[in-house]
Amino acid sequence: MHTENASHSRHYRVVIVGAGPGGLQLAYFLGRAGIEYILVERAPSAGSFFERFPIHRTLLSINKVNTGFTDATKNLRWDWNSLLSDDPALRFSEHDGSFFPAADSLVRHLREFCSRAGINPLFNCNVSDIAKVRDQFQLTTQQGMLRCDFLVMATGTSLPYIPAIDGAELAETYFDLDPTQESVNKDILIVGKGNAALETAWALLPDAAYIHVISPKVLKMAWRSHFPGDVRQVNSPFVETFFLKQQGAVLNGTICKIERSGQRFQVTIRWSENAAVVTHIYDRVILCTGFRFDTSVFEPHSTPKLMDNGKLPDLTPSWESVNIPGLFFCGALMQANGYKKSAAPFVHGIRYNCLTLSRLLSSRVTGCDYPWTTVESTAGALFARIDERVRVASSIWNMYDSLCDAFIYSPESETFRHLEDVPIEILSLSPQYKSTCRIELRFTYTRPEDPTERIKFTPSGLLHPALVFFCAGRFVGECHMYEDVYAEWKAADGLRGKFTEALADYLEKLGAPTTDLLEVRASIAPVSGDLSAA
Repeated sequence: MHTENASHSRHYRVVIVGAGPGGLQLAYFLGRAGIEYILVERAPSAGSFFERFPIHRTLLSINKVNTGFTDATKNLRWDWNSLLSDDPALRFSEHDGSFFPAADSLVRHLREFCSRAGINPLFNCNVSDIAKVRDQFQLTTQQGMLRCDFLVMATGTSLPYIPAIDGAELAETYFDLDPTQESVNKDILIVGKGNAALETAWALLPDAAYIHVISPKVLKMAWRSHFPGDVRQVNSPFVETFFLKQQGAVLNGTICKIERSGQRFQVTIRWSENAAVVTHIYDRVILCTGFRFDTSVFEPHSTPKLMDNGKLPDLTPSWESVNIPGLFFCGALMQANGYKKSAAPFVHGIRYNCLTLSRLLSSRVTGCDYPWTTVESTAGALFARIDERVRVASSIWNMYDSLCDAFIYSPESETFRHLEDVPIEILSLSPQYKSTCRIELRFTYTRPEDPTERIKFTPSGLLHPALVFFCAGRFVGECHMYEDVYAEWKAADGLRGKFTEALADYLEKLGAPTTDLLEVRASIAPVSGDLSAA
């Protein structure tokens, strides 16, 4: 349930602050669950962050329209921009068919989603103060006081992160960069080696003389790390100018000091390789050192603890503040969990994390369990459910090694409870789940620990499904599906016998009914080592 006018009701079960991708997606799912909420946004419309960023207006999130598949859920594996809804026509591709689309297209999608999904945020509602008083949060806004039991911050990382550099205040930042500023024949230093830095260097390249990009550590490419937030190929052409000696340079060093030298800047640098200290002169110095969460609206006793040099809120596995109970985070602020892993900072990760958060919040509000379905502990039922998720699930695909499907065994009923899209850390840390007998279905780039299996996987790793087995909370083994260049894992290719064998071994350990599973085992070649850790 949503109430549009703050003056109509001052108390809500949930208040969401921020109408970006995370706030909109969470509001949609809470509304479907019948949870009373209000979404407030200081801007006059949704998605205002993407009106400014990225500065040079090309998104990193891919938009692969033609996949060869007709299953809408499966196609979301390659659609990195659409929010989730029941309307199959409400897709980002309606606005842009480019592989690397324009940021303005995302703004249009978010605003269309907001309108057609019936979100109706309270716009032009700036929150100036937040305090937790007893068990409730109090939010001071220009439209009056709001109170709630649960507060969700979806404001993103809205301020530039300024590293501790002597003279950093003299530099420009990516946050306030003016793309039209004069750069012809200028020598430019860009601090940082992320996508913002490389995007800026590439945009300035036609006009500038020398461009140096610097940070203490070596460049991280996404194709190598598998993290989509590392440098993407669309932003990497500048690197080529370094190796072809075209006045571009990618340097490893620490900026010790920035000071004025007439109309220019003298920058003191310590090289990472040999600790030698040098000085260079530049016309412009631009800090592309990332963004951080703004905590200025919180009263001191209600301020959430931060991590990563104060950039992000420190979270429990449920995306709740570690020191302020009832304070949750969504959108880009969820990325502290599984930091720099999977798709957490991007729309194609945010949408699934928000779906899971809506289930967790609904459980807290209503007292009901996290939603689950029953699966019989037989080969046909258990393997069929796993098989379906391997073939089409986009949530655990995009949130590899972060979200998983859990199959929790109930000895009383001799059945499994299937929970979709559960944070892996919740299963290992929550008192409710950590001592259970369960199977976790994950997607991962990680190779198996078993040496005889490990050599069958490429060292760089390809995304593949894996089953991880626990008995009374104790890890007893794992089974990784062999890598498939088509990522389909069709039953006809004979590789799925691995999962069948591993399931048979596990069900035998539990004493669960296994008759039809054993019949399937008899028809396949033996596979060794799947549960060697048991």
